[in-house]
Amino acid sequence: MAINPTFAGFLEEEPRAAFFGTLGQEGLLDTASRRRQASSIYDEALQGFYGKLGEQVLGGGAPTATFTDYLKDFPFTQRFAQLGRQYNQGSQFSPRTRFLYY
Repeated sequence: MAINPTFAGFLEEEPRAAFFGTLGQEGLLDTASRRRQASSIYDEALQGFYGKLGEQVLGGGAPTATFTDYLKDFPFTQRFAQLGRQYNQGSQFSPRTRFLYY
């Protein structure tokens, strides 16, 4: 993904733009349920990124990692698959529809 150097700083200051822009390019925001799932995955991605920055600082280095670089190796499809199974196990996105009528 070629990023315009003029706007690269914007993506680091607004990580939601980098995250959801990457998802949009990969076609992973095609349904309403995937957009809801993406919010949960965003929180996980941001926590992982902050953890990476913390490791750099605690290791004695400068926090040089960028969120856009972190997203290059982030397993989007795996996280959507895991979250999809969780949502399908009795959540609000997949309510029970079996009724017995006598």
